[in-house]
Amino acid sequence: MPDATKMNRFYKTGAYEYLESQEFRAVYSYISKSLISSGIKSILDIGCWTGMLCDSLYSNGYKGKYLGYDISDEAIMSAKKAFRGNPNASFRLHSWKSPSPPGSFDAVYAGGVFYYIPEEGTPETKEGFFQSQIDCHKPNMVVIQDPAHTDLGFIDNLKDFHVTKKSFYVDAKVRMRDDTKERQVHIMTRM
Repeated sequence: MPDATKMNRFYKTGAYEYLESQEFRAVYSYISKSLISSGIKSILDIGCWTGMLCDSLYSNGYKGKYLGYDISDEAIMSAKKAFRGNPNASFRLHSWKSPSPPGSFDAVYAGGVFYYIPEEGTPETKEGFFQSQIDCHKPNMVVIQDPAHTDLGFIDNLKDFHVTKKSFYVDAKVRMRDDTKERQVHIMTRM
């Protein structure tokens, strides 16, 4: 997984500016509307970067609590500055290797996070990370958004959740490799 230094370098060089493109805003809008229509009152955003999902949620009428965390202190500082007038939104610096913040959330969102988690055969697997979030936060809804080539096969083994999948093609004209243009969104609701 990337360390904070690498992610801060990505922030400073604009490597993830495509996340703020008009096309990517459509992905966030779809996710926000799905979360809001489910009636959630609290959300944990894992890998929040500069708060793009937060912006979309509140722009679409969300009134609940939002906690975003990320490994990049540069991105977190930007998010805190952008949302300082919203008492329901908070952001924290958090390493993926640290225990998840305690507390339950109605929903957990992980955007682009599983792309960075090693494959099977390593101590930190995608399935292990996912299960730790479920166990810690007890969400009724989980949303994962990642590049289409990210292996999310562990989702097929979920027993307590109904899964819907939607693909988006994001042709943002900034530093995006061709293999990351298609995004997969999995929305899982507890049965």
